[in-house]
Amino acid sequence: MKKPNFFIVGAPKCGTTALSEYLREHPGVFFTERKELNYFNTDFSEAYRIRFGARKLLQGENDYLLQFKNANNKHKAIGEGTVWYMYSQEAVKRIRAFNKGAKIIVMLRNPVDMAYSLHGQMILSFNENIEDFETAWKSQETRKRGKGIPRTCLDPKLLQYQDICMLGSQLERIYRIFPKDHVLAILFDDFVVHTREVFEDVLAFLDLEPEKRLYFPRVNVYETHRLKFINRLLFGRSPLWFIKSQETIKRLIKIESLSIYPFLRNIMFKDKRKPLDPAIRRMVIDVFSQDIDRLGSLLDVDLNHWKGQH
Repeated sequence: MKKPNFFIVGAPKCGTTALSEYLREHPGVFFTERKELNYFNTDFSEAYRIRFGARKLLQGENDYLLQFKNANNKHKAIGEGTVWYMYSQEAVKRIRAFNKGAKIIVMLRNPVDMAYSLHGQMILSFNENIEDFETAWKSQETRKRGKGIPRTCLDPKLLQYQDICMLGSQLERIYRIFPKDHVLAILFDDFVVHTREVFEDVLAFLDLEPEKRLYFPRVNVYETHRLKFINRLLFGRSPLWFIKSQETIKRLIKIESLSIYPFLRNIMFKDKRKPLDPAIRRMVIDVFSQDIDRLGSLLDVDLNHWKGQH
């Protein structure tokens, strides 16, 4: 059975879903059918890893490797992507022990934009119940003490926006575990503006043949609820037995291949959110300022524009 040799490890809300979809279409790549296997981040709750992973808890390496059973000799790059591996204290170390020659892809974004977008995603997935970003941000210390955690939150770590978005310290940890030439760091800004060039860099990093791809569709654009009660049943905190039955039904009637599931999402969600208030933005920039400098130093890139400096 083939063993994965590359991993997109994060970060959330930085374009990882789009990149994984583009890679999936390359003939030399095998990418797992389900993104977010959540196998190596063993410091996350079992409830989260089941619901947003392989829809079951992967029991040991053999169970994990079954996710790659359809990979064959034409696939030079075999991989998966789980956005929480970078934030996890355990995942990258476990990946290194699993395959010391693996290649690691990280996607990075202005942490202020990332935190605001992540907060929206947590609302959408019913892990967050404070819809005002400033209030949620100021609740982080209280929540670290286990207070104010929504009943529907699968793991309190998901609400620690500051820790999650400290990308400089996280990349520094990855560099301590993997040699730098095994790590490709991609800035979200570059990925958005120069998608083709960045994608070609990824293919070169994975030792794949260039692909004359002209079209890069938008993937995973931010959404908000239209019909929250129905969304909760279909996409949110319904019981695990209901989620698992959904998966069985979709497989039996091929609902996703008929495009019914995306159609339902288009009805149930809208993709609009107000820009972050400038005063709140300034407050959050101050928190991330030193970590932005650390990240810029690691990448040898000037990131002062992330702090509103030119």
